[in-house]
Amino acid sequence: MNVRERFVAMMNFETPDRNLLAIRRQYPRLQIAKGREAIDGELESKIPFMLQRGGYIPHLDHAAHPEISWPDFCYYRSKLLELIEEHAGTGK
Repeated sequence: MNVRERFVAMMNFETPDRNLLAIRRQYPRLQIAKGREAIDGELESKIPFMLQRGGYIPHLDHAAHPEISWPDFCYYRSKLLELIEEHAGTGK
């Protein structure tokens, strides 16, 4: 593969020292699949903090899970964009 043609990344979560089964047991259902109130809580509790420190690109891990409804996914993207515009690079 030519590195100039593609961007390849490895998420910290994918390292072998993580116990994925324990994490899945602790978080059996994705927050984004629980509806708008859960989406708001999850994004508002994490995204501003991460954006203010830099070096973070918010996104779904891999692909959207089939458990997520299209309206909730659209809401998630709108809410995420709102938080990015409000907090990215502001130092707030």
